[in-house]
Amino acid sequence: MDTDAPAETVVRPSKIVLSPDDPLGAAARAAIAQGVEALKQMQAGAVAGEVESLHQLRVTTRRLRAAIELFAGVLHGSRVRVYKRDLPWLGQAAGMVRECDVVGDLIRTRSAKLDPQMAEALAPIYDALAERRNAEHQAFLVMASCKRCVLLLERLSQPMIRKVDAGTTVRSKAAVMIRPMARSVVRAGSRLAEDSPPEWFHRLRVRVKRLRYAFEMLAPLGGKRHKKALARLVATQDLLGLYQDGVAAIAWMRSHCASEAVPPATLLAAGALIQSLLKRQRKLSARCLKRWKRLERKGMIREAIAEIGRRAHTAPVPALEVVDAA
Repeated sequence: MDTDAPAETVVRPSKIVLSPDDPLGAAARAAIAQGVEALKQMQAGAVAGEVESLHQLRVTTRRLRAAIELFAGVLHGSRVRVYKRDLPWLGQAAGMVRECDVVGDLIRTRSAKLDPQMAEALAPIYDALAERRNAEHQAFLVMASCKRCVLLLERLSQPMIRKVDAGTTVRSKAAVMIRPMARSVVRAGSRLAEDSPPEWFHRLRVRVKRLRYAFEMLAPLGGKRHKKALARLVATQDLLGLYQDGVAAIAWMRSHCASEAVPPATLLAAGALIQSLLKRQRKLSARCLKRWKRLERKGMIREAIAEIGRRAHTAPVPALEVVDAA
């Protein structure tokens, strides 16, 4: 299995940008169909264990989850429940493999700050991480071919849409649909502090990411405030992602060193690396909180949604546009 295939060999799936004047039902079908097509596009590479394909498969499931949440009022409740149950399961299976790649990259980067001999003692850590990646990839292969996964793709390919007035368009309901997602983000960040547990930072990251994807889908209804809020959401998501990578690396090394027969020199190097990562985490938590507070204090999300609402009464914009995914 070649896990070092260059990222540029993988064609990233496109993301959908909704046409404001499409009926809600048609828009929901288009958004989900785009997600399903992206899943299929990434499937072969993910099965082969390609790093970028696994990453894009994971991103695609997250974009689908955002689309499901945005159109939850249009989709039949039973299907929404299935999607919300099974899409996280699919994403997690790919994510477990992807996490091994991310942890390995972070360990290599941070080990450059250690004494060279101590850094060399980390070799058993890399070997163990490679073994874990292989095991997680095997589990992913089983999942990808199981009946539950096949049935999920079938249900996504045939979404059940509620009866909606033909005159109800994305334009007329966009602000209403995205507002609950924005409230969820604000709630997740409301009690955040520098010393909050990692789970709180992770919860905020998930909600920020989902709101970002929803904003991207509604880009034609946005203006300057929308673009500004979206840029800040992306920056906040990226910073929270760096923090989460550290959490995963520390947790894995602690678990491995506690449960396996690790050479003394490797234990010493792992301990030094964990201390280095903990120092990094403290800095990142402060930066994450500062960036989130700035985003919240300036009311960028609220202003962007208000802008989308105002544009519901403007002239029609061009039809469906597909752009390259970020």
